[in-house]
Amino acid sequence: MRRLGRFGKEFSSNSSGRSRNSLASAPPGITFLSVKSAILLTSILSFAPFLRAEKGPPAKDKPWVPAPGYYSKAPEVWEKRHAANLERARKGGINVLFYGDSITQGWNEAGRLVWDSRIAPMKAANFGIGGDSTRQLLYRIERGEIDGLRPKVVVLMIGTNNLYNDFNAGTDREIVRGIRAVIGRLRSRLPDSRILLLGILPWQNRHFGQRIANINAALREFDDGRKLRFLDLSPHFQSAPGQLIEGLYEADSVHLREAGYEVWANEMLGLLDTMLRE
Repeated sequence: MRRLGRFGKEFSSNSSGRSRNSLASAPPGITFLSVKSAILLTSILSFAPFLRAEKGPPAKDKPWVPAPGYYSKAPEVWEKRHAANLERARKGGINVLFYGDSITQGWNEAGRLVWDSRIAPMKAANFGIGGDSTRQLLYRIERGEIDGLRPKVVVLMIGTNNLYNDFNAGTDREIVRGIRAVIGRLRSRLPDSRILLLGILPWQNRHFGQRIANINAALREFDDGRKLRFLDLSPHFQSAPGQLIEGLYEADSVHLREAGYEVWANEMLGLLDTMLRE
């Protein structure tokens, strides 16, 4: 889309070099196109307050402040994924809703075979979007992404993308507060649904591993034994703090391979099945 600045520069004068103020004294016919240009410029300027520069990342803020997602190399992709979730929600028929970031989204990719054979039969839907933090989940909820749904269980894993030093970042305590805010919004929009809160999976190194352990320890306190259950999968993905189990992760030591999704399913499905039956 062309920017206002380019329009202003191109239409600041007519082809003969006259300024817009000289149009009134010009002979009829000769300046007809220039008059049209002047009218066009006036119309554009009247709408200037509504024109926006190219979309950039949201402003840095706390993990409990809603914000849209942003991919620098393809800004429109996040909105398309959000729109796809809105469309899926309109179709209904969701019994188990998976909500999270790229690790959850990965059920559609590396974890597809496991999903199709073990998760999909539960009438499950995957609303994971890569790059999302607590802020993006809050934004998506506010934009109506789960309106009209009545899943029996929401499987929530979020917080990994609040650990980076970017516009979604927060301290460990702030991230816990952000996750609490997501839970609060889910309970408000889906009052009859139960929540299976999964701890953040360990990744990369001992530094992040310790932060994740701190956050997960705090999240454990949210488990009320009834409407919200907490499950920490960390022991099944690391042999010791900062030492990931070989073969479960991609080369980035963050995202999962198919074997990782198999472990996730193995350790989660017992509790999930119990929550669905209760």
